[in-house]
Amino acid sequence: MSRPVLCSLLFCLAACAMSPQNINIDPVLEPAAVKASTDYNAFNLLVRDERDTNILGSRGGPYAKSAVLKTREDISDKLYAVLSDAFTSAGFQLDAEATNQLIVSVTGLAYESEGENRVSAVRIRVVVKATVATINNVYTKQYKASHRTEVFMAPDAGTNNKMVNDVLGAVVQRVLDDEELLVYLQN
Repeated sequence: MSRPVLCSLLFCLAACAMSPQNINIDPVLEPAAVKASTDYNAFNLLVRDERDTNILGSRGGPYAKSAVLKTREDISDKLYAVLSDAFTSAGFQLDAEATNQLIVSVTGLAYESEGENRVSAVRIRVVVKATVATINNVYTKQYKASHRTEVFMAPDAGTNNKMVNDVLGAVVQRVLDDEELLVYLQN
C-alpha cells in the first residue's frame, strides 16, 4: 500500500473516532408559576451541584471510552442565575439573610447512548431535589425526568447541548411550577 493511501486511510479512521464534548449548562426557564404573596416574599436561594463527577456519560459508538460528555463549569452558578431570574420575574425577592431557604440540588445528570457500532438513540436523565427550610419545618421533594431521542448518528456538540439543557430545564421548571412548594416557601 502506498504511503498517501495509508495516510488517507489512517486519517479516515481517526475521523471516525468521536472526541469528547463539553456541555454548557444554560437552560431556559419561565417565571415561577405562583406569584409572590404581598405579605412575605423574600427567601434565600441556594443551588448545589451534588453530582459525584462532571462527566455525564459517553457519546457511545466503537470509541465510547474516549468520547465522554462533561459539563465545563460548576453548573450551580449558571442554575442559580436562571432560577433567580425566574423567581424575581414572579415577584419574589432573594435575600441571603432571609429566614426561609430554598435549596435546589442537582443530584443526577446522565447521558446514555444506545448502540455498539452506531449510536441509534440517546437518553438523558436528570434528578433535582428541592428543599424548603423554614423556622418551623423542612419540606423536601425530588423531581426526575428521562428523555430518549432516536438518532441516525451520534449527535454533534450543539445538539447535545440543546438536549441536555432542554431536559434539565424541564425538571428545574417543575420546581418553579410546584405550587405546594412555593406556598410552603412563603409561610
